[in-house]
Amino acid sequence: MKSKRLYYLERIAQILFDSSEPDLKVEQIAGKLGVSKKTIYNHFDSKRSLVEEVVDFHLMRKIGELRKSISQVQSPISSLVTVGRIVRVAYNDVVFLAKQSGISLQEEILSKVYHKHLEDLVEITQFLFRKGVGMQIFESDINTLAASQIYLSSLSVVNRHSCLLKASFETTAQQNTLFYYLLKGYCTGVGLILLREMVDIKISSDSIKVSSLYAV
Repeated sequence: MKSKRLYYLERIAQILFDSSEPDLKVEQIAGKLGVSKKTIYNHFDSKRSLVEEVVDFHLMRKIGELRKSISQVQSPISSLVTVGRIVRVAYNDVVFLAKQSGISLQEEILSKVYHKHLEDLVEITQFLFRKGVGMQIFESDINTLAASQIYLSSLSVVNRHSCLLKASFETTAQQNTLFYYLLKGYCTGVGLILLREMVDIKISSDSIKVSSLYAV
């Protein structure tokens, strides 16, 4: 049986996602829950702490989805691309949740909660790099911890709304290009073939053609 707090976190997240209006007040959230504002504050110290906990809950759920997804896929390259896509979706979700709740400093909230879960993300990503080394898809001499940290840091930077490169990676094809360049340096010859197939990047003597064969 779910605790009342967990129940509220789940319901409030859904209320924020479903709302067509930004800057929802606690009174409005309470009304949609069918409880009083006082009841909300019995469980959360402030609106800001409520939003941070909702974001925390949502990211934990996304990490759970990620673990389930990679457990069903054999290819570490495919799984690393999935990590990239889920990180992107989670980032956009968090910014949306903060906007709907009317909490400012959205990236500060994201940074705080993201770093709370960073160890889990590094663990998952390092496992995939190690798996790739074992399958001779990635070079045997790579530092898997450093590779994981660099990969996740790069994804974090590109996904920030303040990043000058963000607009260059909006479409699936553009994202595929990003994944290609983030991962190609770690690949063996076999791994590079698999990576190009995964993100559907064709190499010619004149250019790199990218299409959107692989989509979520």
